[in-house]
Amino acid sequence: MAVIDTLPSRMGEARRWAEAINSWHLWVFLLVAALVLVPLGLLVLGSFSDANLPTDFSLSALSFNNYREVWLDPSTYAVFLNTIIYVVGAVAFGFSLAVILAWLVERTNLPGKFLIYVGVPMTLAMPGMLQAMAYVLMFSPRIGFVNKLLVWAFGMDEMPFNIYSLGGMMFVEGLRLVPTAFLMMVPLLRSMDPGA
Repeated sequence: MAVIDTLPSRMGEARRWAEAINSWHLWVFLLVAALVLVPLGLLVLGSFSDANLPTDFSLSALSFNNYREVWLDPSTYAVFLNTIIYVVGAVAFGFSLAVILAWLVERTNLPGKFLIYVGVPMTLAMPGMLQAMAYVLMFSPRIGFVNKLLVWAFGMDEMPFNIYSLGGMMFVEGLRLVPTAFLMMVPLLRSMDPGA
């Protein structure tokens, strides 16, 4: 009987806790919204300003001149084209390599395929900044030790690889996409009917 008598008081206490948590969530939401929306609003407002310095900002001097300058500049469309080439090339390279690796580990009797199972997803644990620095140290046209080794070994006149080129960036980004695509492809290939 004592348990039944205390049930309404416990429910009231739980309701008070729920209300406190909900109000706490509201305040956190409002704080995060202010920390995000205020700088974003200032950035958008500043994009309409013709002032060279933030201290010269004036609400009376707002215009579309900055947008007109960017959208009428032909180099903007060259950047768009390079971005499309970069994205399509990186995805095509990364996805192709991931499909090949997933097929090798799921559809063949490749010896040591567990090393691919372990090695490919393990690259997700390495931060992108470290991977980028490693590729720069290996394939930079000035200091890349792989480039220097190839020049020394084959007597080349210039460095064979340039990691800063569009192709070099597509190569590195494609390799960064391989683990994710590999992890998506392995279950698909595993569930396919081998007799079909």
